[in-house]
Parts: sequence; structure tokens; C-alpha cells
Amino acid sequence: MNSKAYISLEQFTVTLFQLYPTLYLHKRTRGVEYMFSLLMSRVFEHIAAGDEQRAGLTHNHPLVRFFQNPDNLENALLLDDSLFWGTLHLFQEANDPNIQTVANRIASRNFYPMHDVWKLTEEVAADNTVMKGINAGRRMKILNEVCVQVVNDLREKKDIWGEACYYDTYPRHLYKPSTTEGGHPQQINVEVGGKIIDIASISPIVASAARFSIHRIYYDDAKDGLGNRLEAAIRDRVKVRLDEQLKNGVHG
Repeated sequence: MNSKAYISLEQFTVTLFQLYPTLYLHKRTRGVEYMFSLLMSRVFEHIAAGDEQRAGLTHNHPLVRFFQNPDNLENALLLDDSLFWGTLHLFQEANDPNIQTVANRIASRNFYPMHDVWKLTEEVAADNTVMKGINAGRRMKILNEVCVQVVNDLREKKDIWGEACYYDTYPRHLYKPSTTEGGHPQQINVEVGGKIIDIASISPIVASAARFSIHRIYYDDAKDGLGNRLEAAIRDRVKVRLDEQLKNGVHG
């Protein structure tokens, strides 16, 4: 393995890592995916009950045929972006108000808003003098734990949390080493001294524990005042949970 190939593999790994927060896990991308799942799960409920007309569909619509016979490859091949966008107007005219509402929001690009729990936690941590003296790796660990605890706290607040709220979380590591000598399909294999090894065994960049996690709460802004109540509760619980983490010596 020459040095150029080695550097290229490192760049590939880092670039892929950076694509997740900027593209694959972008707040708008994840928000649309959530609304899509809400819509389709409701549609399939009606199809399963034999009441596809309430979802705005006919008995021979491709979605109905697929649901009734998913093993048929021809039915599966019909499921693409054009089918969804071509069917969206039918969902907008559905008898089910939940389907109609979500379909209308998707069509008008009126997506559900969200609160970024991680960002709000970072804002609180930035004013904490103890946090300023903690290294980046441990800081990330503390913030991630605080985010998880805060969301769990909010889920216990029945006056705030309900079907109108959705918690979106996803952890992403720079690289998960397999360290299998001789090569493995789930690792980046490089040749060193005539042996095939995992790149993490020789690259300090790839072997680093770099990671990030998203912690977001999407909510239905049709619920009056829900967004403000959520943000206030998040900030309040972040302060409490961050103080607990530092008091318990997580930074030590």
C-alpha cells in the first residue's frame, strides 16, 4: 500500500462521516422521512382493514396490490418516487383527516418544526465554567448522556409529551473497526507487509473514537403553544441533568 492510497482511504472515511450530519441526517431530510412514515403507516392500516377507499385509494392501486401481495416482484417494482408523488393528491382527498392533513403539509412543504436538543444542550454547556475545562471526547459523552436523560424526562410529562411529539435520535461513529486479519467485507482492508488488515489498525484518524449523535424532537405546531412549552422544558431539564452529571464526577 503506497502513501497516496492510504491518505485517500482516510479521506474517504472522514468524508463519509461528514455526509451524515449534512445530508443523510439533515433535519429536513429526517423530518420528511418522519412525515412520510406517519402517512404511509396510516394508509396501510386502512388497506389492512380492507378500507383502502378511506385512504383515497382504489382496490387496484399499486400500493394496495403491493400490500396484499408483497412477494410479487412486479408489485414491488412499481414502488418508486413517482408513484408516491402521483398518489399524493389522492391522499389529500382522503376521508381520513389524519392522512389528509399530513398529505397537505407535504404537498405545501409545510413540514413539522423541531427542537434540536443537542444544540440547546450545547448552549447551556457553553455557559458552564466546569465544562470549559473538559476535553472534547469526554464533553461529547456528557452532552450525549444529558440529551438522552432530558428526552426521557420529557416523556414523563404528560402535559407536554404525546402523539404530537416525535423523538429522532441516531448515533454515528467515524468508523467501527473489525480488526479482522486476513480481510473482512465489513472493514476497510489494506495491505501492509503482505498482510491484509483493518485500516483502523494503522490509521490514528480512522481509529479515533470520533462520533456524533442527533437528538431532535419534532412536534405538531397545530397544537397551540406546544413548541414553546417543549423548549422551556428542554432548557430547564438540561440545566438540571448537566449539573447532576458534573456533580457525579463524570468529568473526572
